[in-house]
Amino acid sequence: MDVERTMQFILDTRAQVEATVAKNKAASNRRIARIERALTQTSRVVAGLASSDISVRGHIRRHEKRLARHKVLMVGIGNKLHRIGQKLDRMGGRLSGLNEYRRQRDQGARTRVRQAHRANSSPKDGAAAG
Repeated sequence: MDVERTMQFILDTRAQVEATVAKNKAASNRRIARIERALTQTSRVVAGLASSDISVRGHIRRHEKRLARHKVLMVGIGNKLHRIGQKLDRMGGRLSGLNEYRRQRDQGARTRVRQAHRANSSPKDGAAAG
């Protein structure tokens, strides 16, 4: 009888071990499936980031080229503005000279008018006195 009980114990233990192994195998398979899904998602994200990085790099290169063109244009505009400023300075000097000429001319005309007025006023006063 001890042999039968031992055999039964071995069979029971084996059945428990097989059940535990099956249970653990199912849990392991679920974990592996979850890890594979996470790995697939991670791969998609990495691929998306890589393509985004390539896209962003392309945008950065295009913007850098545009900035370089704008810098060249700005230098040209700066040079043109400098030349325009110089022309305006020269015109301002000419206008100052013209204004000075007009001021002197107008002052001379006023002086001549005053002198003519005095000349015209003097004989009348003398005729009234005499």
